[in-house]
Amino acid sequence: MLELEPQSFGPGPIDPGGMDSLPSEPPPLSVALNASAALTQAGIDLAADSTLSTEPGLTSGTFDKSLADLIEVTVGGEQDWLVPFDGRGGKDNVTGALLVDAQTGVIDQATWIDPAKDPVNSITLSELETMFLDEQNGILPQDDPIAGAVPGAVAGR
Repeated sequence: MLELEPQSFGPGPIDPGGMDSLPSEPPPLSVALNASAALTQAGIDLAADSTLSTEPGLTSGTFDKSLADLIEVTVGGEQDWLVPFDGRGGKDNVTGALLVDAQTGVIDQATWIDPAKDPVNSITLSELETMFLDEQNGILPQDDPIAGAVPGAVAGR
């Protein structure tokens, strides 16, 4: 049985839509970030985020210092910088990345590899670029459950 409290006796009126729970947009920077500034901002943003900075693929390594390896991408009409995080193996040992908004300097997206859960320990810079460019072009992995599929089953057996 479900019992509903009448609005007239409830703790407060129902929100007609004025109580938006989304944070407000950060103000734009006076000058959009270039690659060098995006690299610096990625380090500042990661250090300031106590949750993100402890994720496995963003802890044992450093952001790629080669500005040529930062990738300028457009996501949803906004300019961003894809800043690779290299594991101990260097440039083609990418274990994570941040997508930093060029207009605001905030992290729009983060990705990382968790060796305890993922089948790979790192990807190459080229694979990272392909992954984000595919996303930018709407090519996304099929991760929806398939009706009737048995978890752990191998296709064709």
